[in-house]
Amino acid sequence: MQFNSIQYLVFLLIAVIVYFAVPSKLRQPWLLAASYFFYMNWNAKYALLLFFSTFSTWVFALLIAKHQPHRKVFLTLCIIINLALLFYFKYFNFLVGSAMHLLRRSFDPWDIVLPVGISFYTLQALGYSIDELHPLCSVRLLLPAARSRTDRALRKHAAPDPRSAHAVPTRPHPG
Repeated sequence: MQFNSIQYLVFLLIAVIVYFAVPSKLRQPWLLAASYFFYMNWNAKYALLLFFSTFSTWVFALLIAKHQPHRKVFLTLCIIINLALLFYFKYFNFLVGSAMHLLRRSFDPWDIVLPVGISFYTLQALGYSIDELHPLCSVRLLLPAARSRTDRALRKHAAPDPRSAHAVPTRPHPG
């Protein structure tokens, strides 16, 4: 679905109308569903990638919040998983191809299609989990709120993102 198509205009109108028609507590889940639907129109399997990144980041942020002695271990695992996804889709062919060139071996690049916005939502997901270490920031307990935090990267490509304490209402930090 392209931004300059009739299909997108219909999607946008439906999304906005439903957003204002549902009760306020259902608005974030609605935006979550609508954003995944929009992303799936480009490539359905990459919506699963986006869901995996969002869900794993959210789970690790909850683990960071609840298990203070091990929070840096959980943060490290979260960073590794998110950067591994970014590495695979964005840099795998380049690095393996370069290594094979240095070893004077042939390498046929894999047919990897770069998902739209992967760098932005990966870095946004990392910021979301890293913010949990800050005493004034804390994760939202609901997955749609976490998703809207990572999805903001798809909407704001050029502007710096504010700290999560200012961008998303948070619960008090337990420690």
